[in-house]
Amino acid sequence: MKSSNKDTSVIIVDDDTMSTFLTKEILIDYFENIRIHSFTSGEDCLKYLTGKVEKFILLVDINMPEMNGWEFLDLYRNLGMKHKFFFLTSSINDDDRKRAEKGHVCFLNKPLNPSFLVDLINSSDKDENT
Repeated sequence: MKSSNKDTSVIIVDDDTMSTFLTKEILIDYFENIRIHSFTSGEDCLKYLTGKVEKFILLVDINMPEMNGWEFLDLYRNLGMKHKFFFLTSSINDDDRKRAEKGHVCFLNKPLNPSFLVDLINSSDKDENT
């Protein structure tokens, strides 16, 4: 069943092309109005985001070569960006989950559960308006 949410723009940052493909298919099946951009490199994603005024939902893998999700998050925050940020990962490392909680980042397991993501987005929208 498709969600009739407002227009949604999602960025996926993941070096695993099969995982990115699956996440895209799940999102397309769930959201009526969705734009998806994907990057295999955190650096390329940050370059893309620089200067953009459009708001995105970021789904970032933790375990990537060159720049892992934690390094991406640090650079992202240092640039002062304010998009909705989620780790979407297959990591089963409990330290990753705890570190995400301490850093106030939602930790989602692959494969993506789109209805759970919608609930998180809607609850964070309410938090931003209070």
